[in-house]
Amino acid sequence: MSEDKTQENENSPYDVPISGHDYDGIQELDNPLPGWWLYTFFGTMIFGFIYWVHYESGSGPSNEERLAASLALIQQQQAATAAAAPGFDEAAILAFMDSEEAMLRAAEQYNLRCAACHGLGGEGGIGSSFVDGQWTHGEDVLSILKVIQKGVLEKGMPAWEAMMGAQDMAEVAAYVKRFEK
Repeated sequence: MSEDKTQENENSPYDVPISGHDYDGIQELDNPLPGWWLYTFFGTMIFGFIYWVHYESGSGPSNEERLAASLALIQQQQAATAAAAPGFDEAAILAFMDSEEAMLRAAEQYNLRCAACHGLGGEGGIGSSFVDGQWTHGEDVLSILKVIQKGVLEKGMPAWEAMMGAQDMAEVAAYVKRFEK
């Protein structure tokens, strides 16, 4: 019975080992790779070569060229957005102070975005106070609007222009100006 186990089956598909590859009785067989694997391998090699030739020969855009194109597109979109946004002068912003509806909207925005740092009554805390008469970045409404738009990153105030509309920021600037005594 032990002789039957050691004898190779003549009908076995594994009866043609690679010559000389026998280690501890284990024989390595010469099985071909699957077709899908070969197609994937050679396709990847061809794609990699074409990709390398395209970018290394200079016919494809370099990283600097792609960056410049992306920055130009961003600047173009920013210019279009700025042109479409309404511009507010000091008189227009101060006119919001007389509109009860505008001040209600501004109070809602202020309570949502500003009160956590500047206090509900503008008394300060983490952020600067609006009631003490000390205006670090300018006390006119255009300076206040600029600080709301651009923020003061070194002091921890974010720029709100990406998250608030132009009218909302102008109304909040007028609302903040009302805190001044």
